[in-house]
Amino acid sequence: MKNRTQKNARDALKGNYADIIGNSPQILEILKQIDLFADLPVSVMIHGETGTGKELVADALHENSRRAQAQKITVNCAAIPPELMENEMFGHDAGAYTDAKKEHHGKFEQAHKGTLFLDEIGELSLLLQPKLLRALESGEIEHIGGRKKIYVDIRIVAATNCNLDEAVRTGTFRPDLYYRLDGFSIYLPPLRERTGDIPLLVDYFLEKESQRLQREAGGIAPETFALLESYPWPGNVRELRKVVICAIVFAQGDVILPMHLPIKIRKPSLQRTDIQSSQEHLQQMSPIGLTLAEAEQRYILDTYERMGRNQTKTAAVLGISRKTLRNKLNAVNIQTGQP
Repeated sequence: MKNRTQKNARDALKGNYADIIGNSPQILEILKQIDLFADLPVSVMIHGETGTGKELVADALHENSRRAQAQKITVNCAAIPPELMENEMFGHDAGAYTDAKKEHHGKFEQAHKGTLFLDEIGELSLLLQPKLLRALESGEIEHIGGRKKIYVDIRIVAATNCNLDEAVRTGTFRPDLYYRLDGFSIYLPPLRERTGDIPLLVDYFLEKESQRLQREAGGIAPETFALLESYPWPGNVRELRKVVICAIVFAQGDVILPMHLPIKIRKPSLQRTDIQSSQEHLQQMSPIGLTLAEAEQRYILDTYERMGRNQTKTAAVLGISRKTLRNKLNAVNIQTGQP
């Protein structure tokens, strides 16, 4: 019933948001906001941690507006050196400086009638901030080395993963530019605050990335999902995508098991003391003279007991699937009655 309600909520939206995956209340609220502001001549500031999908929201704002027939031009303010940024933004005339042999159109002109997306706007140098503000307020720019005013009609969408209020307070970001850019704010939640969307995202990445990699994807085990949902995802959706890609490669067409995930995801879901205790006890329980198979058998049985005979937790500690654990326990006539 809940899923049907969420689907109905997405179906009621005017825009096309197929690339924004999720049915959580947070995502549905963001899609409603995009629906309201996509076609308005208002600057939008997108706030969110790295990897939360800020550029996807910028794409949706552009593609669901009348400006979609023109270009969306992206400027990564953190990637372009400050000394080159003015030229990238405003362009230059031929002969403006050495090697400027022909006219260059900057990002503002390229985005005419479309959208200019300023990613990582908090990294923009203080020297360029007043020039950007002037261009936004007047709607006019000048080439470096030029005298002619050039009119541009653009819609600004900016994004940041830093606290711009704090940057304004400390003097690293101009307040007048901040308020000019922040016509409306959209806040993207970190993945750890919308874990209900993880299954949808994993299914989406499994299908998309297996096709791109030309590798079979054999599905994902329930215990693997449990680990993915308990991990805090500091890199958010971008990190989840990379984990799914690696898991597809490691699983080689089989079902993705906990052992196919990075150790940082497998281990934090368990009590560190449990792992340390099990490892320390292994040193005491494996006397010299045991075969490798006997040592493995003892370790598995001891870990099973120390995890309270819980198969899911034991399998995660050992880095194997529950099915493999069950087979190994059955091989030594251990009756398993717990999940």
